[in-house]
Amino acid sequence: MKSKITLMTAVVLCVILLALDSFIYFTLSNRLANITQSNLENKAHLIAQDYLSEQSEFRGKIITLNTWLGQYSTGGQSIILVSPSYRILAYNGEFPIRDIKKNLSSFMKNRTKKGVVLFHKSIQWTYLPIWKSGHILGYIILLEDTTKLSKYMDSLLTILMIGSFGAVLLASLGGYIISSIAVRPINQMIQLVERIQVNRLSERLSKPRGNDEIARLATTFNHMLDRMERSFEQQSRFVADASHEIRTPLTTIQGYANLLARWGKNDPKILDKAIHVIQNESARLRDLANNLLTLASLEVDTSRPDERAQVAETIKEVIESLVLLYPKITIQTNIHSRSTAKIASDHFKQILINVLDNAMKYSPENSEVIVNVMTRDKHVIIEIIDFGKGIPEKDLPYVVERFYRVEKSRGRKSGGSGLGLAIVNELVQSYHGRLFIESQVGKGTKVTIELPAGD
Repeated sequence: MKSKITLMTAVVLCVILLALDSFIYFTLSNRLANITQSNLENKAHLIAQDYLSEQSEFRGKIITLNTWLGQYSTGGQSIILVSPSYRILAYNGEFPIRDIKKNLSSFMKNRTKKGVVLFHKSIQWTYLPIWKSGHILGYIILLEDTTKLSKYMDSLLTILMIGSFGAVLLASLGGYIISSIAVRPINQMIQLVERIQVNRLSERLSKPRGNDEIARLATTFNHMLDRMERSFEQQSRFVADASHEIRTPLTTIQGYANLLARWGKNDPKILDKAIHVIQNESARLRDLANNLLTLASLEVDTSRPDERAQVAETIKEVIESLVLLYPKITIQTNIHSRSTAKIASDHFKQILINVLDNAMKYSPENSEVIVNVMTRDKHVIIEIIDFGKGIPEKDLPYVVERFYRVEKSRGRKSGGSGLGLAIVNELVQSYHGRLFIESQVGKGTKVTIELPAGD
C-alpha cells in the first residue's frame, strides 16, 4: 500500500508539473517573441516613413544612405534597404553582407519569421514594403539576433525540469513517509488480528489521535472485540452453568438407580421414593432442556414483529392452565385494554407463563396474584403483582441473568432452573419492549411488562 501511494503521488505530481512547465515555457516564449516582433515592425514602419520623407536626398549617395540607416541600428540588429527588383540598396548591421545576400530570397518569402537558425545564430526578422502613389519603392528588412533569448529560454527549461524532478523526488519521499504513518494503525490491526485467539480477546488497539477514518476504524474494531469478548464470556458461562444444572439431576437419578439395583427394589418404601425422585428429576431435566432450547433459539433474531397477540385472551388462557397447578392461589384480573401487542402469540404466552408461574409458585397459600392490563403511550402495560416473600434488593439487578437464583436450594426444590426470567427478558427486548421488576422482602414482587401496542 505504501508503494502504491508513493507511486501514485509521483505519477500525479509528475503529470501536473509537466503540464505546468509546458504552459510556463511556451507562454513565456511566445510572449517574448511577440514583443520582439512588435518592436521590429514598429521600427520598420518608422524607417519606411523617414525614407519616404527624405528620399530625394539619397539619390546617387550610397554612403549617405548606409550612414542614414545606421542611426536606427542597435546591438544585435541588421537593417537592409532592398529595391523593388530585390537589389540591396543599403545595409547596416552585424550580420555579414555576403550571408545576407545568399538568404535574401528567404527573407522575402515570409513577412515575419521567428526562431530561425541562420549564420549559426537564432534570428527573427520582418520586412515591410515601402509604398508611394500605388507603387513599391523598396523594402525594409529588419533582422534581430535572438540567440540570447533562446539561451535564456533553454536555461529556463533546464531549471523547470530540474526543479520539477526535485519536487517529484521530495513529494515521493513525503508520500512514502505520510503513507507509512497513515497505514501504521492498519498494520497494528493486522498484527493484532493475527495474534487473536479465544484466550486473548482482551487485547485492544491503541486509538490514534484525532477523529479521522483510521481513528474511527480503530474504535469500531475495539468495539467489535468488546462484543466478541462479551459473547465468548457469556457462552462460556452458559456452558458451565448448563453443565452444572444437568449434572445435578443426573447424579440424583444415577444414585437412586444404584440404590434400587443393590437392595431397594425389594423395599417398597425405598422403591416408591426412588420412583418419585426419578420422576421429579426427569421432569426437571425435560424443563431444563426446553428452556435451553428456547434460549438457544433466542441467540438468533427469532422475533416476528408483523404478528399480533391478543392480550386479554392470552392472559385468560394462561391463567386457566395455571390455576390447576396452584388451586390455593387466587388470581384477580383488571383488564382495561383490548389492544393487541406487537409480538408473536407463542412468545407472548411464554412470557406470561414464566412470570405468572413464578408469582404463583412463590406466593403463600390462600393469597392472591393481581394481573393489571392497560394501554399507555402506544404501549400495552401488563402488571403481575404477588404478595410472596419478595426479592432482596441486592439480587434484583441479577434476576434476569441466566441460571441466577435468589435462593439456590429453594429454586432447585421447587423445580426452578433460573432461566425463566432470562427468557422473559430476552423475548421482551427482541420485540423492543421493556421489563421492570420491583420487590420488597416480605411484601411481594411486581413485574411490569411493556410491549408496543398493535394497530
